[in-house]
Amino acid sequence: MLATGNTLVTPVLTSSTTYYVESGNGCRSIRTAIQAIIEPIPGSPVAFDVSRCGTGVIVLTANSPQQIYWYDQPSGGTLLGTGINYTTPSLLVSTTYYVEAGDNCRSIRISVDALIDTVPAAPVVTDGSRCGAGSVSLSASAPLQVNWYDALSGGTLLGIGFTYNTPSIASTTVYYADAGLGCNSIRVPVNAVINPVPAPPVTTDDSRCGQGTLTLTANAADPVYWYDAISGGNQVSVGSSFTTPVLTTSTTYYAEAANQCRSLRTPAQAIVNAISADPVVTAGQSCGTGSVSLFASSTDPLTWYDQASGGVILGTGNTFVTPSLTSSTTYYVVAGTFCPSNPVPVIASVFAPPQINLGADTINILSGQQTTLDAGSGFDGYLWSTTETTQQITVNSENMYTVIVTDSNQCSVSDSVFVNVITGIYTKGDFSGVSVYPNPSSGSISIEWMIADAHATLLEIYSVDGRLMMTREIKGMQNSFKERVTLTDYAAGVYFVKLSHGTSVVTVPLLKN
Repeated sequence: MLATGNTLVTPVLTSSTTYYVESGNGCRSIRTAIQAIIEPIPGSPVAFDVSRCGTGVIVLTANSPQQIYWYDQPSGGTLLGTGINYTTPSLLVSTTYYVEAGDNCRSIRISVDALIDTVPAAPVVTDGSRCGAGSVSLSASAPLQVNWYDALSGGTLLGIGFTYNTPSIASTTVYYADAGLGCNSIRVPVNAVINPVPAPPVTTDDSRCGQGTLTLTANAADPVYWYDAISGGNQVSVGSSFTTPVLTTSTTYYAEAANQCRSLRTPAQAIVNAISADPVVTAGQSCGTGSVSLFASSTDPLTWYDQASGGVILGTGNTFVTPSLTSSTTYYVVAGTFCPSNPVPVIASVFAPPQINLGADTINILSGQQTTLDAGSGFDGYLWSTTETTQQITVNSENMYTVIVTDSNQCSVSDSVFVNVITGIYTKGDFSGVSVYPNPSSGSISIEWMIADAHATLLEIYSVDGRLMMTREIKGMQNSFKERVTLTDYAAGVYFVKLSHGTSVVTVPLLKN
């Protein structure tokens, strides 16, 4: 017997056990079986914590083959609901709930957390920009992972990380970024800005002759910047015009237009053209009035002028023949047309021709005598037909003698003289013993002759050109005559002494020194 009374408290049982009960004092009733049933405690439901970002309701879920009960305490407490799902009220902070399963027997309650995650701060974003179509680099900073999207909500996840390089875009596009690994911040817009590339400036070249500065210009709607290279290089100026430093050779500069973006660079040529070298000139001259030929040489075309600047174009080419000149005149020749040389003076000299006079056209000398021909002093050169090159030559033979004299201006003139050699005395009639001496003479002469008739004799002296120089009638007492004649006033040259008596005539050549 285990106990008496209406109640039996069993010992701790681990499995169902049958007990028996009877009643009575002396006599006992038949015993009745009674079960102390040990039902198994059901397994706890399977449940997982659930989280959300920020304030709001959370739906908790538990799984079990038996009825599920939701509580606010690990034991006791308030039954909040039954069933697989339990929707919490709107929560501000994380809250722990409890769930058990069973009918007559209940499982052990397990905790289920309704987690309210703090919404992270939105990332700090930096817009990106570029000039013209292409990829733009966007950036964001946050303590958590940064996520990139193509829409303010939903949309496509484009990338993860603090930097996002867009695909190639042709116009400004808005992207979105948030921070977080599940509980994400609000999305913030990030602008991928496509700035328009300005049109390149229209440039104007400049050129000059010889070294110096040049001014290049550029026309554009935006500010213009000048560089010394097609890319990179040094900025040399700002503005619509650029004056170069002194240049000795042609140089290319580059201009670009700029707002937020820079245009392509446009070249501008600072062209330094070589100045034509001064021509090499050769002056010309005329001895006396006449045209003068002037010469110049150059690899460039030549133009002749009458003035050093401006003036009239007189001719072109290497040679210029002047009009007939009476005096020396300066002309000017310029080489080249695009960058002409300096005007180079060329003198067309007109010189008075030299004067020369060998005297009479004919000089008479006696056979066996000689005479000196003198071309005069003051000349730079002499050339005789005898090939002699002296001022004077001495000749003793009959011939035509010519001399060419050249003065300091290289002007030449010639003169000729015929030297006639007289070889004897011409006699007609009765004259005898005729003598003229001294011959040649520089002062006076004596004339002697004989004739049988004592009548007067006519004495005449003629110049070589036939001029009568003297006439005198001589009367003698005998047939022998002698007369003295002074030649002081006579010019040097050949004369003829003529004696006439009736039909008798004698002629004697006389040379006056």
